[in-house]
Amino acid sequence: MTSSVLKGERLEALLSRLPRKPGVYIMKGNEDKVLYVGKAKNLRARVRSYFRKSGDYRPFVKLLDKLLFNIEFVVTPTEKDALVLEREFISRYQPTYNIDLRDDKSFLSILISGDKPFPRLSLVRSRPSGKEKNPGKWFGPYTSARAARKTIRVIQQVFGLRTCSNRVFMNRQRPCLLFQIHRCLGPCKGEVNAEQYAENVAKAMDLLRGKAKPLLEELHTQMDKASHLMQYEQAASYRDKIKAVRSTVNMGKILMQSLQDADAIGLYREGSSGMLQLLQVRSGRWHGAAQIPFSRTQAPDDDLLRQFVLQHYSPGSYLPSLL
Repeated sequence: MTSSVLKGERLEALLSRLPRKPGVYIMKGNEDKVLYVGKAKNLRARVRSYFRKSGDYRPFVKLLDKLLFNIEFVVTPTEKDALVLEREFISRYQPTYNIDLRDDKSFLSILISGDKPFPRLSLVRSRPSGKEKNPGKWFGPYTSARAARKTIRVIQQVFGLRTCSNRVFMNRQRPCLLFQIHRCLGPCKGEVNAEQYAENVAKAMDLLRGKAKPLLEELHTQMDKASHLMQYEQAASYRDKIKAVRSTVNMGKILMQSLQDADAIGLYREGSSGMLQLLQVRSGRWHGAAQIPFSRTQAPDDDLLRQFVLQHYSPGSYLPSLL
């Protein structure tokens, strides 16, 4: 453990050892406390810029001569890899001086857990951290709580994924009410095998990614087949599922003829205060919007935007095709 502030000859010796390659740097204070995590296309050039008189003007940079005890770095093959690793380190270490633009109280996400063989479907506010061993697959964040809850109900109706906790699931004596009303496949009591359940999980993930067309075609085929066989109750069930899926993908006005998923991020600021605006489009339709205010920050615009992307799109979360 480094026992003194990093400056003078020790600082220069460390800077001279930094490679001119992409990577992530970790600034540490006393007792190995992580102060800041950043990524760089050229580690030597980026880290040196902190110690030039005409360099970075963020408030914490002025304190480095009193707070900085060590700088560690990890070289990556590309700058893109550095961006991914930076996001992971920020999530893991929660650095003191990285900008915090998250608002977990405002955004909901849908989680399909990594439990095997019967993953759980849930609606959650917290985001996965680097310390979690099995965060599963995250979809969102949803800027509209109404849209998130409606999507959960549709997933239950169409695919029957379990929503009970692992403790309840392991100790249940008989299928619950959701099984009786056809909102759960009943994996707790062996009413569905692992293969069929996994198939439904995969289809649910496709729908959550905006791929509704193949599912609708399959449901129409099943409905027509059931109707032809005069299984009218089954056909009605498929009809209701088709309506549910359509209600999910048709919640907003069409904004993009290409029917793609996209997020647009806007920034407005006056001095050290301002607002980030997030607009979401799913399957070409308006999906939601959110505002994230900030204050008392001197970070440049590109750093604000980059930190928002890193924090909002946590590891495991869904990334739209356009951003």
